[in-house]
Amino acid sequence: MSLYENLCAACEKRGISLTRLIVESGFASSNIARLKTGSMPSYEMVEAMARRLNMSIDELVYGEKNLVVLNEQERERVSAYGRGNVFILDDEEKELLSIYRSIPAGKRSMCKDFLKTHLVPDVQADAQEESKE
Repeated sequence: MSLYENLCAACEKRGISLTRLIVESGFASSNIARLKTGSMPSYEMVEAMARRLNMSIDELVYGEKNLVVLNEQERERVSAYGRGNVFILDDEEKELLSIYRSIPAGKRSMCKDFLKTHLVPDVQADAQEESKE
């Protein structure tokens, strides 16, 4: 979804019009037309709207359904290395991550080993190995 669509959904959920949100955030209502066409507003505007909606900037930009909640260790990694490698997960990946996080730490290794036995073999690598023999 676009920022405009995320804004509309967040406003609808909170019972506020987009015009009211933008004006109460300290900006001109004429910004709606630019948002509709996909023009990216200033960081200050996004920050003010997120604050007014009681959302994080990530929730507003990426959408509440696409947000990945990081645990403490992951937050530390993002702080140390930046967000360059953080990406949005689809629903199935979110479910797998949720399942993995619910597994006791001492049993995660066993579960990872089990999952590795179900990996689809790399056909090209197998062919290369066979040609060496």
